[in-house]
Amino acid sequence: MNSDGRDELQRMIEADEAADALELAGQGVIKLSPIQYARKRGIQPQLIYYYVRAGHIKVEECICGRPVIDIASADKFLAEKGKKDA
Repeated sequence: MNSDGRDELQRMIEADEAADALELAGQGVIKLSPIQYARKRGIQPQLIYYYVRAGHIKVEECICGRPVIDIASADKFLAEKGKKDA
């Protein structure tokens, strides 16, 4: 697959994830993929995945089968962690 094909695939994946997030938000469920969450919080995705592996942030399966995290619980963990680090 050439560079243009990978770029197009990436755009399709991101559009699909955004559509899934909107669908969940419409149902009152506020969850994002770990990468989406990291981007919204200005955090490296690798750090979020580290917290997931360590069991600090729980991952659930979206109705579409993708891993998602609950924004409120992840924010709560990061806020508590920030207080401890300060």
